[in-house]
Amino acid sequence: MDDLPFNYLPKPTVLKAVGFGHSTLAEKVKKGEFPPPDKIGSRSLWRSDLVGKWLTDQAARAEAERAERTKLAKDMAERMVRARERKKAA
Repeated sequence: MDDLPFNYLPKPTVLKAVGFGHSTLAEKVKKGEFPPPDKIGSRSLWRSDLVGKWLTDQAARAEAERAERTKLAKDMAERMVRARERKKAA
């Protein structure tokens, strides 16, 4: 078992890493929005590689959304400047 390319994480560690509570974690797992745990005996443990990938994907999604909002804001500002210039010229 020491040859696995990942570690198993207990629920408290996962909750701390992702920043939400027990019920939100359960809901996201149920909806398929978060990797499900592996059952090992009576314990539910999460694979560190899957949790890490989820965190990386969330960060990438947030960055893409931020970039899109920045682009939209710049486009809107440019349209406002052009409209103001047209109004002055009229």
